[in-house]
Amino acid sequence: SAGYEGKNGWACVWAETEPGEDGTTARYWISVENGLLVAAELRRDGTLTYAVSLPSVQIPVTDETAFRLPDGTDVRE
Repeated sequence: SAGYEGKNGWACVWAETEPGEDGTTARYWISVENGLLVAAELRRDGTLTYAVSLPSVQIPVTDETAFRLPDGTDVRE
C-alpha cells in the first residue's frame, strides 16, 4: 500500500510492503521536498521491531565549478 502523510515534520509519500512469510512488513517515508528517505519501520505481526528516522537534512550548496567541463565549458548553458 502507499499514501501521503506527514512524518517527523516532513511532508512524505510512503510505501509499505506486503507481509513476508514471517509476517514482516516494511514501511518507508520519502520526503516530497527533496526525495530522500526520512524514515523506515519494520513490523512483525503488527509489532514494531525496528525504526529509523532522519531528524534533519542539510543539502550542501553545489560548488559552481561542479557544472564545468575540464575545458571550462559550463554545461548549464
